[in-house]
Amino acid sequence: LMSERYIREVGPLAFTAFAMTGAALGLMAWYLPRHGAPPLALDGATWALIAVLVLLCTLAPTLMIAEGIRRVGAERGALVSTVGPPFTIFVAWLLLDERLHAVQLAGAALIVGGILVVERARIGRRMA
Repeated sequence: LMSERYIREVGPLAFTAFAMTGAALGLMAWYLPRHGAPPLALDGATWALIAVLVLLCTLAPTLMIAEGIRRVGAERGALVSTVGPPFTIFVAWLLLDERLHAVQLAGAALIVGGILVVERARIGRRMA
């Protein structure tokens, strides 16, 4: 919720750059005392996979979230982002042939139900 102000001030791209830099520094502060220098002598395929993970799985989603917060606000963005876990469960079942258990389905139903309750209450407040 606090990020909305900064996203509007500096823009989603700069905000994402600051956030990712802070995350990288925090990760290095945790990693280096425990493991020393990271292994940099990796083959090309490993570096390519790292680049894909960084760009597509970390940087792009963070930038999209920042842009979404700029467009719809932090409160609405947070609400929409709660769809992520049920969607992940569904995609894991569909594409990775993961087994879904009753507890997972119940959790996903609770999340989606909670989103619907909050959204209906928001619409009700707006119409009143």
